[in-house]
Amino acid sequence: IFALPPGFEGISDDLLAATLAHELTHLIDFSSKVRVGRQEDAWLDEGLAHLAEDLSGYGIDLPTIVSDPETGFLAHVNETALTGSDTEDTLMRRGAAYLFLRYLFERAGGVTVGTGSPADLTDDGGASVLGCLVASGEVGIGNVDRCAGFPSHFADWTATLVVDASAGTITADPRFNYAAPRPDPFTGHPRGIDLQAGGGPAIFGPLAGNESGTVPHTGMRILSASFSISTTVTVTGEAGGEIGLTAVQIP
Repeated sequence: IFALPPGFEGISDDLLAATLAHELTHLIDFSSKVRVGRQEDAWLDEGLAHLAEDLSGYGIDLPTIVSDPETGFLAHVNETALTGSDTEDTLMRRGAAYLFLRYLFERAGGVTVGTGSPADLTDDGGASVLGCLVASGEVGIGNVDRCAGFPSHFADWTATLVVDASAGTITADPRFNYAAPRPDPFTGHPRGIDLQAGGGPAIFGPLAGNESGTVPHTGMRILSASFSISTTVTVTGEAGGEIGLTAVQIP
């Protein structure tokens, strides 16, 4: 790794530490996959690296890929696919991958952070899932499916983006909410993510009649609708395609 010295052109010590955590994760992931003749998909490789910034206590630049109105995933949620093609590496996709992996990490149990030293960590299930993603011989969606299960977690995560941003007014069920961020005992920076601070995901609507559009593979379209009586909602897609629907009732 070639790293610029602290203070170079305004680069802070904390940002340098975040970059080291990010790039070291790439090296570890590459080393593991290349041994079995594989290369991790870009979306998952970048998602793991950005999650490493968070878990090391240096996730100070994550709002750029999560909540920034120009470059963040939440502002572009309806046109950003989680996986995309391996050549499409955008800040929005990185934000999606980070949020999805943070969700998987928390659903698996996360880790308990002690105060004795930066290495004072107790795995409650989250670290095991991340370790599996790196050590597995699989890549991409197949890797996630093997280590945690992809379809059901992806569906629940899409609902979580809306529910968590409601600050608990919809439900406090941890299945559909991120854990509240906590300050790292050594860096002072928050570990975790707060979607409420970013205003939540962009939502189309309210609907008035038929709605048509294109949803890319592993993408989503978040729509709002208001019904005064019992209503039937029909969702159709192209022949051969798989499409799912998650309904979130808002008080």
